[in-house]
Parts: sequence; C-alpha cells; structure tokens
Amino acid sequence: MKQPYYVLDENTRHIIIELLNKAKELDLGNVNFHYYAAPGSDNTDFYITEYKTYWELVVKQRWKKTTDIYKILDGSITYDCSEKD
Repeated sequence: MKQPYYVLDENTRHIIIELLNKAKELDLGNVNFHYYAAPGSDNTDFYITEYKTYWELVVKQRWKKTTDIYKILDGSITYDCSEKD
C-alpha cells in the first residue's frame, strides 16, 4: 500500500477532528487552514470538505508539490491516495 507524503501525527489528527466537529456544529460544508507547526514541513495546507456520505481531508505541501487525500468517517481518518506534481 502506498504511503502518504505527509504523515498525520496524533496532535494533527486531533486538531482535524475538532475542526470537523466545529464545522458540523456551525453547519459549514468545509474548512481549511495553513499549519505553521507542521513537523518537517514549511508550508502545509489542510482542506476539510463535506460530501454526502463522508468528509474528505486534502493535505497539500506546496514546495514539495504533493497532495495526500484522506476520508473521514465516524471520527476516523483513513488514508486514500496521494499525488505528486
């Protein structure tokens, strides 16, 4: 199985789930943020988007030109695939 370019640590996973819960509470369909504290990376952007049956997390590292895609369902973040430009 292919591995993500950016591996989510426990602290980052916690932040993502908390933001997703807040987005649900506020009835937002998406939320994104730039993570300055991302270990081993200078520029990491996170995009959390709601779909009909699940939420999607896209992690982009601009300088490395990588994208990782995760699915979030029932509070669990599961790696799906990656792309490199």
